[in-house]
Amino acid sequence: MSGENKRNCVEESQEKLIESISKNISKWRKRNELTQAQLAEKLNIETETISRLERGKHLPSLVTLHKIADQFSISIAELLVDPTLVFENDIIIIARMLSELSLEDREFVFKLFEQICTYQKTRKIID
Repeated sequence: MSGENKRNCVEESQEKLIESISKNISKWRKRNELTQAQLAEKLNIETETISRLERGKHLPSLVTLHKIADQFSISIAELLVDPTLVFENDIIIIARMLSELSLEDREFVFKLFEQICTYQKTRKIID
C-alpha cells in the first residue's frame, strides 16, 4: 500500500470514528432526556463544545470521553462503536445489565424475555 493510500485509509477511519462518537453522544444525551446545555453543565464544559461534538466538528479528548461515559453509566467503547450496529449495541447493554444479576434472576429474565418476544411475534402476525 502506498503512502497516499495509507493516509486516505487513516483519514477515512478517523472520519468514521468521529461520526460514531458524535452520533453516540447525541443518542445517549437524548435517551437521558438532556439538552445540550444540561449535559454541558453536568460535564462542566461549554454548551458549544457539546454542539461541536455532536456535529462531528470536534474530536473529544480521552478525559471528555471518560466524563461522558461516566455521565451515562456506559463504557467509553460504547461511545466509539458505530451506532448503526444497533443490535450489537443492544447486546452490550443487555449483557451489562444481566451481569449484575444472580444466576436465578438471569434465568427469570430470560424466561420473561422469551415470553415478550413470543408475544411480539404473534402480535405482528395479527396486525
